[in-house]
Amino acid sequence: MPVTVGNFVVAADQPLKLREHGDTRVVTFTIPAHPALTKNTRAVVSAQTEVDVQADLLGWSLLINNVSVTAFKENRSRLGAVQEEFDADLLRVGQNQAKVTFNFGQGKLEVSDLVVHYRVDI
Repeated sequence: MPVTVGNFVVAADQPLKLREHGDTRVVTFTIPAHPALTKNTRAVVSAQTEVDVQADLLGWSLLINNVSVTAFKENRSRLGAVQEEFDADLLRVGQNQAKVTFNFGQGKLEVSDLVVHYRVDI
């Protein structure tokens, strides 16, 4: 009988720098075939963020395989971390994509240490 354990993949270690409304950064990451990815569960994406808001609001979003998993409206400059759970069925064995988009506002956004945590059966 298989046992379910946690696994992770680092999607981006270096900062993804977004400087203006409309900027998008895309990184690819690979989910290995073995051990087997557990479906019908939840996965988690986490990242370090540095936000420099230069007007009232700065909006940005994070997509996994072109599906939005979270969006933020920042109203102050900060250094922090974000974590969001999402449906693990968005992940697939092989190549996957994470996309960060600067949706609106003025300022600077850096996202780094982007990690996807998921379950596997061993």
